[in-house]
Amino acid sequence: MKNSWIQKSSGVHVPQARVGVREMSEEHISREAFFGPASMIYHGKPARAPKRVEGSLNLRMAKIADFKVSDEDSETGLPTLMLHNDEVRISLSRRTADMPFLIRNVDADTLIYVQQGSGTFATEFGPLSYSDGDYIYIPKGVSYRQMPATQTVALVVESIAPINIAEHAMLGRHTPFDTGVLGVPEVESYDWPEQDEWELKLKQGDELTSWFYEELPFDLIGWKGDLFPFRLSEKDIRHVTSERMHIAPSS
Repeated sequence: MKNSWIQKSSGVHVPQARVGVREMSEEHISREAFFGPASMIYHGKPARAPKRVEGSLNLRMAKIADFKVSDEDSETGLPTLMLHNDEVRISLSRRTADMPFLIRNVDADTLIYVQQGSGTFATEFGPLSYSDGDYIYIPKGVSYRQMPATQTVALVVESIAPINIAEHAMLGRHTPFDTGVLGVPEVESYDWPEQDEWELKLKQGDELTSWFYEELPFDLIGWKGDLFPFRLSEKDIRHVTSERMHIAPSS
């Protein structure tokens, strides 16, 4: 939806949203998050939780530290699903051992945020090392193998829609980061011990299918194009900030 220039107001409010709210509590209402038509509504008191809920639309809080994660205790485990809908899945991983298989998501892009840990994501394009605060992007259809050097705590986001980088046209192509800071894989032959067979897991939602190869299927000798795995450190993201107003998270 496009923005509308028909704007109305009533009661106590501020002329500029997110500025000078003071003791009021400001709430953002829209159909498409921070895009399209929206209204800011103002409360005299902070937001409060309901006294009682009857029905399925309940408020839920969970202590992530208490989550049982299948890839923490088993090298064959996968990240544990926490939240999902038809478009996006968010899982928690605490992997400590190398994946004994290769994996390929056949219907979603994968974005991995490394909260803690170090190691390598061996992709068919080449290896990507990682450490605390790194984002690892794996496009749909690309195979990889995680090989942690230390226990790695990570959030894994799978998106049916393509994962894109936010653009800020008015601020130029080097905001919120310059693409020169991206870690891009270089083609490399993996010198792994020989095996009787190599397993490639194809992931489609909750369903897994295993293909077995006599030889390691990571046999690329080169690649070119604009769709590839990459690493981005949170330290290289230049946040858009303002001293005079609260900036929306989408900035």
